[in-house]
Amino acid sequence: MDDLDRPSRDLERQAQLEIRNHDPGEAARLRAQAKELHDKSNAVRAAHNARIALDLEAMRKEFAVAYVNPNVSVNIVINNDERHSSAKEHLQIKGAQSAFWDGKDIVMSFGGIPPAKTSGGLGTKPRTIWVIVGGDRQPAETTANLFANSSLSALSARK
Repeated sequence: MDDLDRPSRDLERQAQLEIRNHDPGEAARLRAQAKELHDKSNAVRAAHNARIALDLEAMRKEFAVAYVNPNVSVNIVINNDERHSSAKEHLQIKGAQSAFWDGKDIVMSFGGIPPAKTSGGLGTKPRTIWVIVGGDRQPAETTANLFANSSLSALSARK
């Protein structure tokens, strides 16, 4: 392609010089030669693109299948709700008292903490620290393991 594009650009520059030299006939001839080379270059480019289009599409599809979205969302909630009823798959995550996959999120319990009343609040029921990690399963599990190794379990152990 470059063997056609480079001479095409050179001829176009020569045509511009001929216009400045007041020779429109020579400029038109040079432009016609440049257009012919440029059209041949475009034909070579189009043939190449058509030949590789299926391979490129196959690579895009392969990438899309293997792609894992690394974005996760994390919610830390302290309340007295019981969340085990929605468990689809129980998980073993070291550092979390319980963990399960509910089909879209990893939900972990880090144990109970005293009722809100002990710190000036109104609640009288013990509360539980819950961490909900959402997103694609693989990065969510990685993030869940990071939280399980954090100080949240030590916080619930203080009571």
